[in-house]
Amino acid sequence: MYEYHNQILNILNLTQIKLDENNFNHALLGIDKALRELESIPEQFFEMKTKLSLEIKNKEEEFNKKFKLYKVQKIKEYKALINKKILELNKILLPNNTESIKNQIESINYFISQIPKLFISELIDEKSLLNKNLIKAQNYLLQQEISSFKLKKSIIEKLIERFHKLKIDKRIDDLLITYNEIILEFQKLPELFFEEKVELFKEINNLYGSINNLIVKNNISTFYEAYNYSKTLEEVEEYFEYIYKTKKVNPETLDLISEKLKTLPSKYYLEKNQLEKQLKSLYQICKNQKSNLTSKESILKNNNNNKNILEEEKVITPNKIKTNQNSDLYVNFDNLKINPNLKKELISYYEKLKKSNNPNELKIAYNKLIFYIKLANLGLEERKKIISNLNKIINSKKLN
Repeated sequence: MYEYHNQILNILNLTQIKLDENNFNHALLGIDKALRELESIPEQFFEMKTKLSLEIKNKEEEFNKKFKLYKVQKIKEYKALINKKILELNKILLPNNTESIKNQIESINYFISQIPKLFISELIDEKSLLNKNLIKAQNYLLQQEISSFKLKKSIIEKLIERFHKLKIDKRIDDLLITYNEIILEFQKLPELFFEEKVELFKEINNLYGSINNLIVKNNISTFYEAYNYSKTLEEVEEYFEYIYKTKKVNPETLDLISEKLKTLPSKYYLEKNQLEKQLKSLYQICKNQKSNLTSKESILKNNNNNKNILEEEKVITPNKIKTNQNSDLYVNFDNLKINPNLKKELISYYEKLKKSNNPNELKIAYNKLIFYIKLANLGLEERKKIISNLNKIINSKKLN
């Protein structure tokens, strides 16, 4: 008999602890368990059973009173929190505040999902008001996305217009730069407008095709222009190397160099000016010394206005006479301090140039390399050295 009595009292004591903690779920479970234990007491213990039943009912009454107060307090708190959420949301409905609005909407939805279902019926009005403000915020967000899309699309359309003008003028370098700008702006477009993005992508994809067509049409002439220019430079530099190696200079050789320099197009004026200065110095030496050059030191002594001329010429003319050509075929693009993406393109086309034996592929790879080398803004010495080695690779493949 006392075993039943003590067990039910222990359950009620634990239930009281849960009530004091406002842990109503566990308190309710404790009352249910006490009622089940009461049912298991035999009827001959009627007096004890009646007393325990009164204890359980008192605990139920205490539970109901305490939970009612708790519910009123929690509903009050939830109403205040909902009103606060509405004010916070309306406060951030500002232009260029898209991310904050999205985060706030997400936060509110999570907050609502965490409210216990037994309180929802008491918060119908507040929840309805909150939903209206969420709809308002989402519509505002949509308008912001539409405005952003239109703005970015107009930027792309202007770039496309510029692209077509450059295409008419066949300005391939500027055309590629503009195309890259179009791609960058396209990537910034919001994801909401999928169909419009698809249509715009089709148009951009057509631009890429027109670039390829233009490059193919101009590829051969551009290739030969760059290749012939590099060959001329290399020949001139070899004449200079021959002069320094043999220590002999004569007007005929210098005249031949002069004729070679005249064939260089005007857009290569930097290289041409440097080489003409070098040639002028040698003409002066030839005029002052009608005998053979005896040494590099004699040049230094007889040309006070051209100090360190031979060293300068070494900088201007880095290529060696083709005595050990294969050792100079390697170009190390990894050490160049240039844009990583540009370096990646250079390395890619350099590998194609080395591996391919197909004349058309070689022409395309060489042309691309010359284009990207110009974009890299390398120093004169570095650029000429690279182009010279590229020419040696072409020569080693006996390109016609």
